Amino acid sequence: MKDKFQFFTIIKKSHSLESGSTNNRYKTTYRDVQNKPLFPCGFGFSYTTYYYSEIASSTDKMTKNGTIKVTNTRKLKGREIVQLYLHDQVCSVTRTSKDLKYFVILDLEPGETKTAIFEITPKQLEYISIDYKNKMENGNFTSFFGKI
Repeated sequence: MKDKFQFFTIIKKSHSLESGSTNNRYKTTYRDVQNKPLFPCGFGFSYTTYYYSEIASSTDKMTKNGTIKVTNTRKLKGREIVQLYLHDQVCSVTRTSKDLKYFVILDLEPGETKTAIFEITPKQLEYISIDYKNKMENGNFTSFFGKI
């Protein structure tokens, strides 16, 4: 029975596990963490800016396509990830304020304008109801474009 509980291993870090006047066992130091960056330098950073315009929907019902024009406003080429978020204004269960439903990656040359097309399907409007089944309710949705 004694061997059953001997599976814990203590790894000594930058401080001992014994408390005392010169040692705080609840404190960690830079030597306790991995010494490499979480992301490489410049990850997700763009040297250009983008202008969004002419947001359009093929119908007032959210079962068709929507479009938005994106323009690279600087003198460097860049890559923009245009995102579509939806919010159900009235729902039978509490939901997030913004749900990412679709995204399009656009590579833009300096001054270039491209159109991002969003295909909104009924499946994207579903949510998990209180009885754990996929459900879609009629109602008003608010759409958000860009990086939220």
